[in-house]
Amino acid sequence: FIVEAPLVQDTGGVLRTRTCNSGKVTFTAAASGGQVHGGKYSGVIPAGGPISFRVSANGKAVDGLVLQYEPTECPGGGVGPGLPPKTHFKTIAIKSGSFSGTISDHRGSGASGSIHISATFFGRVAAGEVTATERDPGVPTCTNSGDFTASAK
Repeated sequence: FIVEAPLVQDTGGVLRTRTCNSGKVTFTAAASGGQVHGGKYSGVIPAGGPISFRVSANGKAVDGLVLQYEPTECPGGGVGPGLPPKTHFKTIAIKSGSFSGTISDHRGSGASGSIHISATFFGRVAAGEVTATERDPGVPTCTNSGDFTASAK
């Protein structure tokens, strides 16, 4: 990696050019997309539970998405010992190697909650984030999120 930058006098003139050479720079990168058609992905959401889903045979949708996650740091949050209840998403379209979707529920007395998921495929791995939001009357809205990776089996 080589950078050339002119040295400038405070009067506005250029004295000379200095070259910096950091030597060989090696890195790897992965393009998004390349989801495994018909693949079954699974992983764990930190501070949450498992996540699993399938990619359709044509590679254009995520279906069977099930996860266990909820905001545990909210007043009255968490379900106590054990995992939170399972949340089942409807089919979500894959666009340009990524998908995102939200599921919401409304409970009595004006309380509601939502879970949003977004992820990008990098071949046999999907990396993303899950965000859960709880809204209860008289209590500040609470949101928690967690990153995840899920791998094709």
